[in-house]
Amino acid sequence: MEAERNSGATLVDLLDRVLDKGLVLQADLIISVAGIPLLGLKLHAALAGIETMLEYGMWEQWDEAHRIAARKEYLSKNEAYLSGSDEKTHYEGFASILENDGISEIYRPAKVIITSTRLILLRNQPFEILCDIPIIEIRGINQERKMNNSGEWTDHLSISFHSQNGCVLHMADSEDFLDAIGTINPVEVATTAEELQCK
Repeated sequence: MEAERNSGATLVDLLDRVLDKGLVLQADLIISVAGIPLLGLKLHAALAGIETMLEYGMWEQWDEAHRIAARKEYLSKNEAYLSGSDEKTHYEGFASILENDGISEIYRPAKVIITSTRLILLRNQPFEILCDIPIIEIRGINQERKMNNSGEWTDHLSISFHSQNGCVLHMADSEDFLDAIGTINPVEVATTAEELQCK
């Protein structure tokens, strides 16, 4: 491989290249005083992104141990959050929740849990409670089918609450979710004309 010189490269380009391809450093350093060697340093170092390291078979044990530890931490926090009550879980699934910071809108993945009393939306890593509200606070749900970026029809649920702002969930299939809420708190589910045309 021949070295290439690119005078237009920026620091960002260099960092991207190092993380993607990796960088290997080898150095031999000897410190001498009056011609007498006192200290020696032999250095072999590799610098790369984690994905590149794993691709070359490095740090596999660390990665596996880290994933197991993170999973155990998530499960323990999840169980601790739901323990200590007589709640029964009626539904568990995954959805995306729409968040608006005033500048942009983004869908964040969340685990959806419906217990006998609450609607809970959890973020996996890092562990975070996105929403925890009593089921009886749900005033109504507007169910609309829209086409996503992949060209598939999916459900968008606009959930309104009695005492606070509502939320918007995006789910592949919302029927089980709606059934679970309906058994605890029968709410009006409004469907749009667009959804009827898409079925």
